Amino acid sequence: MAPQYNLTRSNIVMETCMSPYNGHLNNPASLILCDTTMREGEQCPGVVFTLEEKKELVRRLDAVGIDQIQFYPGKTTLSKNIAREMAAMHVRAKIVINSLGFEDSWKENADYSLECGTGVFHTSFYATPYVNPDWDEDTPKKTAERIHELIAYVKTQTEVPIEVAFIDATRADEAVLSILIKTALDAGADRIHLPDTIGAASPEAMRYLVSRAVHMAAPYGSIAGVHCHNDFGMALANTFASLEAGARLADVAVNGIGDRAGNTALAEFVVGLRALYGVYTHIDMKAMTDLSHFVSRITGRPIPVNQPLVGDHVFADQDDFHIMSQQKAPLAFKGIHPEDIGGHSRIMFGKLTGPATIQLMAERYHRPIDPIYYSAIREALYKKAESVEKGVCLNDDCFWQIVDSVISGNQV
Repeated sequence: MAPQYNLTRSNIVMETCMSPYNGHLNNPASLILCDTTMREGEQCPGVVFTLEEKKELVRRLDAVGIDQIQFYPGKTTLSKNIAREMAAMHVRAKIVINSLGFEDSWKENADYSLECGTGVFHTSFYATPYVNPDWDEDTPKKTAERIHELIAYVKTQTEVPIEVAFIDATRADEAVLSILIKTALDAGADRIHLPDTIGAASPEAMRYLVSRAVHMAAPYGSIAGVHCHNDFGMALANTFASLEAGARLADVAVNGIGDRAGNTALAEFVVGLRALYGVYTHIDMKAMTDLSHFVSRITGRPIPVNQPLVGDHVFADQDDFHIMSQQKAPLAFKGIHPEDIGGHSRIMFGKLTGPATIQLMAERYHRPIDPIYYSAIREALYKKAESVEKGVCLNDDCFWQIVDSVISGNQV
Protein backbone atom coordinates (compact mmCIF):
# COMPACT_ATOMS: atom_id res chain seq x y z
CA MET A 1 0.00 0.00 0.00
CA ALA A 2 1.45 3.37 -1.03
CA PRO A 3 1.76 6.09 1.62
CA GLN A 4 -1.28 8.32 1.98
CA TYR A 5 -1.22 12.07 1.70
CA ASN A 6 -1.92 13.90 4.91
CA LEU A 7 -3.85 17.03 4.01
CA THR A 8 -4.75 18.34 7.45
CA ARG A 9 -3.88 22.00 7.83
CA SER A 10 -1.75 21.33 10.92
CA ASN A 11 0.70 19.41 8.74
CA ILE A 12 1.08 22.14 6.12
CA VAL A 13 4.14 24.11 7.16
CA MET A 14 5.14 25.73 3.87
CA GLU A 15 4.01 29.33 3.55
CA THR A 16 3.22 30.30 -0.03
CA CYS A 17 2.00 33.32 -1.90
CA MET A 18 0.45 31.95 -5.06
CA SER A 19 -2.09 33.19 -7.58
CA PRO A 20 -5.68 32.94 -6.33
CA TYR A 21 -6.67 31.87 -9.86
CA ASN A 22 -4.83 28.54 -9.83
CA GLY A 23 -7.01 25.62 -10.79
CA HIS A 24 -8.13 22.81 -8.52
CA LEU A 25 -6.39 19.45 -8.38
CA ASN A 26 -8.33 16.55 -6.94
CA ASN A 27 -6.65 14.96 -3.95
CA PRO A 28 -4.35 12.32 -5.48
CA ALA A 29 -4.78 10.23 -2.29
CA SER A 30 -2.43 7.27 -2.78
CA LEU A 31 -0.09 8.81 -5.35
CA ILE A 32 2.99 6.69 -6.03
CA LEU A 33 6.20 8.52 -6.96
CA CYS A 34 8.73 6.53 -8.96
CA ASP A 35 12.25 7.90 -9.34
CA THR A 36 13.95 7.21 -12.68
CA THR A 37 17.16 9.17 -12.05
CA MET A 38 19.47 6.17 -12.35
CA ARG A 39 17.75 4.54 -15.33
CA GLU A 40 17.12 7.70 -17.33
CA GLY A 41 20.35 9.27 -16.10
CA GLU A 42 22.57 6.58 -17.57
CA GLN A 43 20.78 6.95 -20.89
CA CYS A 44 22.34 10.43 -21.04
CA PRO A 45 25.70 10.84 -22.82
CA GLY A 46 28.57 11.01 -20.35
CA VAL A 47 26.57 10.05 -17.25
CA VAL A 48 27.88 6.96 -15.46
CA PHE A 49 27.17 6.12 -11.83
CA THR A 50 29.51 4.03 -9.73
CA LEU A 51 28.04 1.31 -7.53
CA GLU A 52 28.64 3.36 -4.38
CA GLU A 53 27.06 6.44 -5.96
CA LYS A 54 24.00 4.40 -6.83
CA LYS A 55 23.73 3.02 -3.33
CA GLU A 56 24.08 6.44 -1.77
CA LEU A 57 21.45 7.87 -4.11
CA VAL A 58 19.09 5.02 -3.21
CA ARG A 59 19.56 5.82 0.47
CA ARG A 60 18.91 9.52 -0.12
CA LEU A 61 15.84 8.92 -2.27
CA ASP A 62 14.49 6.52 0.32
CA ALA A 63 15.10 9.07 3.07
CA VAL A 64 13.12 11.80 1.28
CA GLY A 65 10.15 9.46 0.84
CA ILE A 66 10.30 8.20 -2.76
CA ASP A 67 8.05 5.14 -3.19
CA GLN A 68 9.80 3.38 -6.06
CA ILE A 69 13.32 3.55 -7.53
CA GLN A 70 13.77 2.26 -11.04
CA PHE A 71 16.76 0.44 -12.57
CA TYR A 72 17.47 -1.21 -15.89
CA PRO A 73 19.57 -4.35 -15.40
CA GLY A 74 21.35 -4.11 -18.75
CA LYS A 75 22.76 -7.04 -20.69
CA THR A 76 26.22 -7.44 -19.18
CA THR A 77 27.10 -9.61 -16.20
CA LEU A 78 28.44 -6.58 -14.33
CA SER A 79 25.32 -4.46 -14.87
CA LYS A 80 23.07 -7.33 -13.80
CA ASN A 81 25.10 -7.89 -10.64
CA ILE A 82 24.76 -4.20 -9.81
CA ALA A 83 20.98 -4.39 -10.30
CA ARG A 84 20.89 -7.39 -7.97
CA GLU A 85 22.80 -5.45 -5.30
CA MET A 86 20.39 -2.54 -5.63
CA ALA A 87 17.38 -4.81 -5.19
CA ALA A 88 18.94 -6.33 -2.06
CA MET A 89 19.30 -2.99 -0.25
CA HIS A 90 17.30 -2.68 2.95
CA VAL A 91 15.20 0.40 2.19
CA ARG A 92 11.53 1.25 2.44
CA ALA A 93 11.26 2.25 -1.22
CA LYS A 94 10.50 -0.53 -3.68
CA ILE A 95 13.41 -1.24 -6.02
CA VAL A 96 12.09 -1.80 -9.54
CA ILE A 97 14.23 -3.86 -11.93
CA ASN A 98 12.80 -3.14 -15.38
CA SER A 99 11.95 -6.00 -17.72
CA LEU A 100 11.64 -5.42 -21.46
CA GLY A 101 8.54 -7.20 -22.70
CA PHE A 102 8.97 -6.19 -26.34
CA GLU A 103 12.16 -8.26 -26.73
CA ASP A 104 12.08 -11.83 -27.96
CA SER A 105 13.99 -12.69 -24.80
CA TRP A 106 11.04 -11.47 -22.71
CA LYS A 107 10.93 -14.59 -20.54
CA GLU A 108 14.65 -14.38 -19.72
CA ASN A 109 14.20 -10.68 -18.93
CA ALA A 110 11.24 -11.44 -16.68
CA ASP A 111 13.08 -14.22 -14.86
CA TYR A 112 16.03 -11.96 -14.12
CA SER A 113 13.83 -9.18 -12.77
CA LEU A 114 12.03 -11.66 -10.55
CA GLU A 115 15.27 -13.33 -9.42
CA CYS A 116 16.56 -9.93 -8.31
CA GLY A 117 13.50 -9.58 -6.12
CA THR A 118 11.99 -6.58 -7.91
CA GLY A 119 9.44 -4.84 -5.70
CA VAL A 120 7.23 -4.09 -8.71
CA PHE A 121 7.26 -5.98 -11.99
CA HIS A 122 7.61 -3.24 -14.60
CA THR A 123 7.54 -4.28 -18.24
CA SER A 124 7.20 -2.29 -21.46
CA PHE A 125 5.89 -2.72 -25.01
CA TYR A 126 6.08 -0.60 -28.14
CA ALA A 127 2.84 1.18 -28.98
CA THR A 128 3.69 2.86 -32.31
CA PRO A 129 5.59 2.22 -35.54
CA TYR A 130 7.70 5.32 -34.76
CA VAL A 131 9.69 3.42 -32.14
CA ASN A 132 9.33 -0.05 -33.63
CA PRO A 133 11.00 -0.26 -37.06
CA ASP A 134 9.57 -3.76 -37.60
CA TRP A 135 5.96 -2.66 -37.11
CA ASP A 136 3.46 -4.09 -39.58
CA GLU A 137 -0.29 -4.70 -39.68
CA ASP A 138 0.06 -7.79 -37.50
CA THR A 139 2.11 -6.08 -34.77
CA PRO A 140 -0.80 -4.94 -32.56
CA LYS A 141 -2.21 -8.49 -32.50
CA LYS A 142 1.21 -10.04 -31.77
CA THR A 143 1.90 -7.45 -29.07
CA ALA A 144 -1.44 -8.19 -27.39
CA GLU A 145 -0.64 -11.89 -27.42
CA ARG A 146 2.78 -11.23 -25.90
CA ILE A 147 1.27 -9.02 -23.18
CA HIS A 148 -1.19 -11.73 -22.22
CA GLU A 149 1.47 -14.44 -22.24
CA LEU A 150 3.95 -12.44 -20.19
CA ILE A 151 1.49 -11.34 -17.51
CA ALA A 152 0.12 -14.86 -17.21
CA TYR A 153 3.66 -16.14 -16.70
CA VAL A 154 4.61 -13.48 -14.15
CA LYS A 155 1.47 -14.17 -12.13
CA THR A 156 2.62 -17.76 -11.67
CA GLN A 157 5.91 -16.51 -10.25
CA THR A 158 5.11 -13.57 -7.96
CA GLU A 159 2.42 -11.51 -6.25
CA VAL A 160 4.15 -8.12 -6.64
CA PRO A 161 2.22 -5.44 -8.56
CA ILE A 162 2.48 -5.73 -12.35
CA GLU A 163 3.06 -2.46 -14.17
CA VAL A 164 2.75 -2.36 -17.98
CA ALA A 165 4.13 0.60 -19.92
CA PHE A 166 3.24 1.39 -23.51
CA ILE A 167 6.22 3.15 -25.05
CA ASP A 168 5.28 6.21 -27.15
CA ALA A 169 1.69 5.99 -25.92
CA THR A 170 0.97 9.63 -26.69
CA ARG A 171 1.55 9.12 -30.42
CA ALA A 172 -0.27 5.78 -30.64
CA ASP A 173 -3.36 5.08 -32.68
CA GLU A 174 -6.16 5.31 -30.14
CA ALA A 175 -7.81 2.05 -31.20
CA VAL A 176 -4.51 0.16 -30.99
CA LEU A 177 -3.65 1.68 -27.61
CA SER A 178 -7.09 0.80 -26.25
CA ILE A 179 -6.69 -2.82 -27.35
CA LEU A 180 -3.27 -3.07 -25.70
CA ILE A 181 -4.50 -1.48 -22.47
CA LYS A 182 -7.55 -3.75 -22.30
CA THR A 183 -5.41 -6.80 -22.98
CA ALA A 184 -3.10 -5.90 -20.10
CA LEU A 185 -6.02 -5.27 -17.76
CA ASP A 186 -7.79 -8.49 -18.73
CA ALA A 187 -4.55 -10.38 -18.09
CA GLY A 188 -4.26 -8.91 -14.60
CA ALA A 189 -2.08 -5.78 -14.83
CA ASP A 190 -2.28 -3.69 -11.69
CA ARG A 191 -0.98 -0.52 -13.32
CA ILE A 192 -1.19 0.95 -16.81
CA HIS A 193 1.73 3.24 -17.60
CA LEU A 194 1.51 5.87 -20.35
CA PRO A 195 4.90 7.35 -21.34
CA ASP A 196 5.05 10.57 -23.33
CA THR A 197 8.26 9.17 -24.78
CA ILE A 198 9.42 12.15 -26.83
CA GLY A 199 7.46 14.86 -25.03
CA ALA A 200 5.07 15.16 -27.97
CA ALA A 201 1.88 15.65 -25.94
CA SER A 202 0.18 18.77 -24.62
CA PRO A 203 -1.58 18.91 -21.24
CA GLU A 204 -4.88 18.56 -23.10
CA ALA A 205 -3.64 15.35 -24.73
CA MET A 206 -2.46 13.94 -21.40
CA ARG A 207 -5.81 14.71 -19.75
CA TYR A 208 -7.62 12.92 -22.54
CA LEU A 209 -5.43 9.82 -22.72
CA VAL A 210 -5.06 9.43 -18.97
CA SER A 211 -8.77 9.89 -18.33
CA ARG A 212 -9.46 7.14 -20.89
CA ALA A 213 -6.93 4.83 -19.22
CA VAL A 214 -8.32 5.62 -15.75
CA HIS A 215 -11.85 4.87 -16.96
CA MET A 216 -10.72 1.56 -18.44
CA ALA A 217 -8.67 0.57 -15.38
CA ALA A 218 -11.21 1.44 -12.68
CA PRO A 219 -13.45 -1.66 -13.04
CA TYR A 220 -10.36 -3.84 -12.57
CA GLY A 221 -9.19 -2.00 -9.48
CA SER A 222 -6.09 -0.95 -11.40
CA ILE A 223 -4.50 2.49 -11.69
CA ALA A 224 -2.88 4.60 -14.42
CA GLY A 225 0.51 6.29 -14.33
CA VAL A 226 2.63 8.53 -16.53
CA HIS A 227 6.24 9.11 -17.56
CA CYS A 228 6.63 12.55 -19.14
CA HIS A 229 9.59 13.81 -21.16
CA ASN A 230 10.53 17.48 -21.40
CA ASP A 231 11.44 17.87 -25.09
CA PHE A 232 9.10 20.85 -25.42
CA GLY A 233 9.31 22.00 -21.81
CA MET A 234 5.95 20.42 -20.95
CA ALA A 235 6.89 17.52 -18.65
CA LEU A 236 5.82 19.18 -15.41
CA ALA A 237 2.59 20.60 -16.84
CA ASN A 238 1.79 17.25 -18.44
CA THR A 239 2.33 15.40 -15.18
CA PHE A 240 0.05 17.81 -13.32
CA ALA A 241 -2.57 17.42 -16.08
CA SER A 242 -2.29 13.64 -15.74
CA LEU A 243 -2.97 13.83 -12.01
CA GLU A 244 -5.94 16.07 -12.73
CA ALA A 245 -7.24 13.31 -15.04
CA GLY A 246 -6.85 10.68 -12.33
CA ALA A 247 -3.32 9.28 -12.68
CA ARG A 248 -2.02 7.79 -9.44
CA LEU A 249 1.54 6.95 -10.47
CA ALA A 250 4.06 9.58 -11.60
CA ASP A 251 7.65 9.13 -12.72
CA VAL A 252 10.12 11.83 -11.66
CA ALA A 253 13.88 12.35 -11.81
CA VAL A 254 16.20 14.48 -9.69
CA ASN A 255 17.07 17.63 -11.66
CA GLY A 256 14.83 16.24 -14.42
CA ILE A 257 17.75 14.22 -15.77
CA GLY A 258 16.87 11.88 -18.61
CA ASP A 259 17.00 11.29 -22.34
CA ARG A 260 17.45 14.44 -24.43
CA ALA A 261 15.72 17.30 -22.54
CA GLY A 262 14.98 15.04 -19.59
CA ASN A 263 11.91 14.27 -17.52
CA THR A 264 9.67 15.72 -14.83
CA ALA A 265 11.93 17.14 -12.12
CA LEU A 266 11.31 15.80 -8.63
CA ALA A 267 11.68 19.12 -6.80
CA GLU A 268 9.49 21.03 -9.24
CA PHE A 269 6.81 18.37 -9.04
CA VAL A 270 6.50 17.96 -5.25
CA VAL A 271 7.00 21.65 -4.43
CA GLY A 272 4.72 22.75 -7.27
CA LEU A 273 2.07 20.30 -6.16
CA ARG A 274 2.15 21.84 -2.70
CA ALA A 275 2.57 25.49 -3.65
CA LEU A 276 0.29 25.67 -6.69
CA TYR A 277 -2.41 23.20 -5.68
CA GLY A 278 -2.20 23.00 -1.89
CA VAL A 279 -1.46 19.27 -1.91
CA TYR A 280 1.05 18.38 0.78
CA THR A 281 2.92 15.18 -0.07
CA HIS A 282 4.92 12.70 1.96
CA ILE A 283 8.16 13.87 0.31
CA ASP A 284 10.64 15.78 2.51
CA MET A 285 10.79 19.09 0.66
CA LYS A 286 13.55 20.47 2.87
CA ALA A 287 15.91 17.90 1.35
CA MET A 288 15.28 18.96 -2.24
CA THR A 289 18.20 21.38 -2.63
CA ASP A 290 20.83 19.07 -1.12
CA LEU A 291 19.54 16.12 -3.14
CA SER A 292 19.71 18.12 -6.36
CA HIS A 293 23.29 19.20 -5.69
CA PHE A 294 24.30 15.64 -4.83
CA VAL A 295 22.94 14.36 -8.16
CA SER A 296 24.66 17.21 -9.96
CA ARG A 297 27.99 16.08 -8.50
CA ILE A 298 27.63 12.40 -9.35
CA THR A 299 26.37 13.09 -12.88
CA GLY A 300 28.91 15.78 -13.68
CA ARG A 301 26.05 17.97 -14.90
CA PRO A 302 26.01 21.45 -13.32
CA ILE A 303 22.65 22.79 -12.21
CA PRO A 304 21.77 25.84 -14.33
CA VAL A 305 21.74 28.93 -12.13
CA ASN A 306 18.13 29.56 -13.19
CA GLN A 307 16.95 25.96 -12.61
CA PRO A 308 13.56 26.31 -10.90
CA LEU A 309 13.77 26.05 -7.11
CA VAL A 310 17.30 24.61 -6.85
CA GLY A 311 19.40 26.88 -9.11
CA ASP A 312 21.90 29.16 -7.39
CA HIS A 313 20.19 32.34 -8.58
CA VAL A 314 16.49 31.54 -8.25
CA PHE A 315 16.34 33.03 -4.76
CA ALA A 316 18.90 35.77 -5.44
CA ASP A 317 18.03 39.45 -5.88
CA GLN A 318 19.94 42.43 -7.21
CA ASP A 319 17.14 44.90 -7.84
CA ASP A 320 17.04 47.42 -4.97
CA PHE A 321 13.26 47.71 -5.05
CA HIS A 322 12.89 43.93 -4.73
CA ILE A 323 15.24 43.85 -1.75
CA MET A 324 13.53 46.80 -0.08
CA SER A 325 10.09 45.22 -0.56
CA GLN A 326 11.18 41.91 0.87
CA GLN A 327 12.35 43.52 4.08
CA LYS A 328 8.68 44.25 4.79
CA ALA A 329 7.09 41.29 2.97
CA PRO A 330 9.46 38.32 2.50
CA LEU A 331 7.27 36.84 -0.25
CA ALA A 332 6.98 40.09 -2.19
CA PHE A 333 9.05 38.70 -5.07
CA LYS A 334 9.07 35.02 -4.14
CA GLY A 335 6.34 32.42 -4.08
CA ILE A 336 7.83 30.41 -1.21
CA HIS A 337 10.49 30.75 1.44
CA PRO A 338 13.68 29.12 0.07
CA GLU A 339 14.38 27.60 3.49
CA ASP A 340 11.31 25.39 3.04
CA ILE A 341 13.16 23.44 0.36
CA GLY A 342 16.62 23.63 1.88
CA GLY A 343 17.69 26.77 0.03
CA HIS A 344 18.44 30.33 1.11
CA SER A 345 18.02 33.90 -0.10
CA ARG A 346 21.00 35.74 -1.54
CA ILE A 347 21.87 39.29 -2.50
CA MET A 348 23.85 40.04 -5.63
CA PHE A 349 25.43 43.40 -6.37
CA GLY A 350 25.85 45.45 -9.52
CA LYS A 351 24.20 48.13 -11.62
CA LEU A 352 20.89 47.92 -9.76
CA THR A 353 22.30 48.13 -6.23
CA GLY A 354 20.69 50.97 -4.32
CA PRO A 355 20.36 52.50 -0.85
CA ALA A 356 18.07 49.79 0.52
CA THR A 357 20.65 47.12 -0.28
CA ILE A 358 23.54 49.11 1.13
CA GLN A 359 21.66 49.79 4.35
CA LEU A 360 20.67 46.11 4.64
CA MET A 361 24.29 45.00 4.27
CA ALA A 362 25.40 47.49 6.91
CA GLU A 363 22.81 46.13 9.33
CA ARG A 364 23.50 42.50 8.52
CA TYR A 365 27.25 42.83 9.08
CA HIS A 366 26.96 45.38 11.90
CA ARG A 367 29.18 47.73 9.92
CA PRO A 368 27.56 51.18 9.72
CA ILE A 369 27.96 53.02 6.39
CA ASP A 370 27.43 56.76 6.33
CA PRO A 371 24.77 57.62 3.68
CA ILE A 372 27.11 60.28 2.29
CA TYR A 373 29.05 57.40 0.68
CA TYR A 374 26.04 55.70 -0.92
CA SER A 375 26.27 57.50 -4.25
CA ALA A 376 29.97 56.74 -4.68
CA ILE A 377 29.47 53.12 -3.69
CA ARG A 378 26.73 52.75 -6.28
CA GLU A 379 28.92 54.31 -8.97
CA ALA A 380 31.80 52.00 -8.10
CA LEU A 381 29.57 48.91 -8.16
CA TYR A 382 28.19 49.97 -11.55
CA LYS A 383 31.69 50.25 -13.02
CA LYS A 384 32.80 46.99 -11.42
CA ALA A 385 29.81 45.14 -12.87
CA GLU A 386 30.77 46.33 -16.35
CA SER A 387 34.38 45.25 -15.97
CA VAL A 388 34.06 41.68 -14.73
CA GLU A 389 33.89 38.61 -16.94
CA LYS A 390 30.48 37.76 -18.38
CA GLY A 391 28.44 35.69 -15.97
CA VAL A 392 30.50 36.61 -12.91
CA CYS A 393 28.41 37.94 -10.02
CA LEU A 394 29.56 40.46 -7.44
CA ASN A 395 29.34 38.85 -4.00
CA ASP A 396 29.52 40.11 -0.41
CA ASP A 397 33.33 40.20 -0.40
CA CYS A 398 33.38 42.32 -3.53
CA PHE A 399 30.77 44.64 -2.05
CA TRP A 400 32.85 45.28 1.09
CA GLN A 401 36.04 45.76 -0.90
CA ILE A 402 34.33 48.52 -2.83
CA VAL A 403 32.85 50.05 0.33
CA ASP A 404 36.26 50.07 2.02
CA SER A 405 37.87 51.54 -1.07
CA VAL A 406 35.28 54.30 -1.33
CA ILE A 407 35.46 55.23 2.36
CA SER A 408 39.23 55.05 2.63
CA GLY A 409 39.59 57.14 -0.52
CA ASN A 410 36.86 59.52 0.64
CA GLN A 411 35.15 59.11 -2.72
CA VAL A 412 32.00 61.12 -2.08
